[in-house]
Amino acid sequence: MRTNSLPTINALTHTVRIRRSHEPKHSIKSARFLLSLFLLVIFLFSFPLVSFAATNVSGHITSDTTWTLAGSPYIVTGDVTVRSSTARHYSESNKMQVTLTIEPGVQVRFEPGTGLYIAHPYSHPDYGYYGALKAQGTEGAPIIFTSNAASPAPGDWKGIYFRDQTDDSNTLIEHCIVEYGGQSHNANIYSDRANPAINNSEIRYSSGSGIYLNSSSPTITNSVISETTVTAFISTYHPTRPLAVMKRAEILLSRMAPTASTLLTSDLPL
Repeated sequence: MRTNSLPTINALTHTVRIRRSHEPKHSIKSARFLLSLFLLVIFLFSFPLVSFAATNVSGHITSDTTWTLAGSPYIVTGDVTVRSSTARHYSESNKMQVTLTIEPGVQVRFEPGTGLYIAHPYSHPDYGYYGALKAQGTEGAPIIFTSNAASPAPGDWKGIYFRDQTDDSNTLIEHCIVEYGGQSHNANIYSDRANPAINNSEIRYSSGSGIYLNSSSPTITNSVISETTVTAFISTYHPTRPLAVMKRAEILLSRMAPTASTLLTSDLPL
């Protein structure tokens, strides 16, 4: 019995040894593959994930609101008005203004016939619903106000309209691109007795004027107004208000006169 069992044991032992001699090659390959897959997963998930999902907006904003990069693009499906919920007298120090803040890199896309309005008038001229816009992008991540059309064209949307009740001290357009407006107010930016600060921005492709100032005196710095259908800039005079001031702003009137280009290198009241 012992003699007969020895070959069997040897055969089994031999078989086991043969299997073991082949296993390391497959095991090493499998281990390397699993390690590589594990490292790839670690690499991918080591970066913060930001979800960009379109956000539809319309109506009145009556409390401080921030449009974030994570919510971009913002699709304006109806007029948006930024205003306080309570009317305040113009002489009051605390006008309880509401501010819309827009983060760098955000895109605001307007459906046809829509616009962005800052502040709102009241039935009595001495009162109003006060609002402000703080659109402060960066050089690398500008804020873009544009058309939501597949093939955008000048006049697709109304534009940004600053009313008299705009809180000037808290209103800023900086490192922004405003394009394809001018439908209702004949300008990408229309300022009605308001004085928003416009810095390092590009205003272009308007069906009317790039900027229209009605008795307004904002300061426009390091900005470009170009490719407008009618004119780059219109400013109406009001005897009790100072004139608008442009600092180092470039006006390119390419649609009106292809050879006309004026660079304003010093302060220039318009």
